[in-house]
Amino acid sequence: IPEKSIVFSLGLHNEISFEKELQRITNNCCYIYGYDYFRQKDKTIRELTEVRAVTIAPRTNEKKDEYTIDYLMELENVTSIEILKMDIELAEHGVLPPFLDKQRPAQVMVEIHTYPSELVVMAKLVHEIARRGYSLISYEINGAHHDCSEFSFIHESAFERYGAIPMARFLD
Repeated sequence: IPEKSIVFSLGLHNEISFEKELQRITNNCCYIYGYDYFRQKDKTIRELTEVRAVTIAPRTNEKKDEYTIDYLMELENVTSIEILKMDIELAEHGVLPPFLDKQRPAQVMVEIHTYPSELVVMAKLVHEIARRGYSLISYEINGAHHDCSEFSFIHESAFERYGAIPMARFLD
């Protein structure tokens, strides 16, 4: 991961093991911005570059503390994101595709929520991400909540930087 990389972690839930491990293996070379609907514990706040209690939404509404990812980037004076990690409880469906139309994080890690009767909705979002130049690099069903699955993607523009070798494009 390049030095001084920006990581946006959306939906912390006071659980930052990923963020701490990322900092450990990269010798603290990242700036990690965390966002969650609920105020985080002081210990969580101390571990990250910035933590804000906000709701990630398709449209910004400052009165309700609802913000788009683009708006948060402007607020933090960030022009690009290396890693976008999100677990925002169904909001990913309305938030992620429009964001990826404007921005190209090198990696996207997203927990996609859906109802068992609507698995096609999950498949549609995965396809929407792939259509924007992303390849699937990891997939895992959430062991505790089977209506959620965790997906990791890398953008084609970051293949060389991360040594990724595409084997097949099966999501197109």
